[in-house]
Amino acid sequence: MHKLVFVAHGGPLEAKSALLATTLAMNYTPGVVRCCVVEPVQRWGALSPETKALFDQLGIETVAIRNEIDLEYPYGNKICSLRGIDEPAIFLDSDMMLLRPFTSHYLLMSDFAAKPADIDTFSRGGGDWHAVYRLFGMRLPKADMVATATGERMRPYFNAGFIAVNEPARFCEEWLEVAQTLNACKDVWNKRPWLDQIAAPVAALRLGYDLEQLPEDFNYPSHLKAFPPRHVYFSHYHSPDIVACYPRLKELFFEALERYPLLYPILGRYPEWSPLLQQAPSWRFS
Repeated sequence: MHKLVFVAHGGPLEAKSALLATTLAMNYTPGVVRCCVVEPVQRWGALSPETKALFDQLGIETVAIRNEIDLEYPYGNKICSLRGIDEPAIFLDSDMMLLRPFTSHYLLMSDFAAKPADIDTFSRGGGDWHAVYRLFGMRLPKADMVATATGERMRPYFNAGFIAVNEPARFCEEWLEVAQTLNACKDVWNKRPWLDQIAAPVAALRLGYDLEQLPEDFNYPSHLKAFPPRHVYFSHYHSPDIVACYPRLKELFFEALERYPLLYPILGRYPEWSPLLQQAPSWRFS
């Protein structure tokens, strides 16, 4: 069993994290979930009373974290989210939905498991893996991984929206150290916004972990590919317009609204969700 972990703060991410939380409540049978609320609120914004109440209703553990990379780098928030966890855990990006019942999977028993990146964004933008591994005195891994959307061969490079690890606390500190070192290095280019994804495989390899390459079932790029197949667990939808495009996502969205009425005022604060909310059957919220 894994503890599922995601990040939340004020602003648009609040709505996405609330939707994720409801789909986890509906479909993650073990029900062990942690929400990392990013501080300080002066930078990231506070969660609304409705969101706090929703998390309480769902039995979600909430802890405070801080971005130890750069307050202008929101992707850095996730890196400290696994701190102090002494049981197997899965980090999830907040813009995901769990589409069907899920408990665990044999592919998640590895030390580190994640889906290869959709696109080799680091190398495409001028990033140099030689410089990365040279910085840490490591041998350059082979380019034997395949980007799941483009099919290009690449060095180990994963989408950081779903990362399963057996030693979350240990991995977290290594991931943070690698990311901080890379962030300070002027010889490594094209680090933003990919720093978290550049650092993750380096950290795992420094710890001696095997890198398990997961199929898209665990992190399906709904913004890049057609309607998610029935066997997909997690849809990485990125934006509300993608939810509106696919009946399966939209049906789950409406079901979440019906089961958890607190979700409606949370999403209603953010205009990008208005088209979907306007399509929701009004009788469900009367």
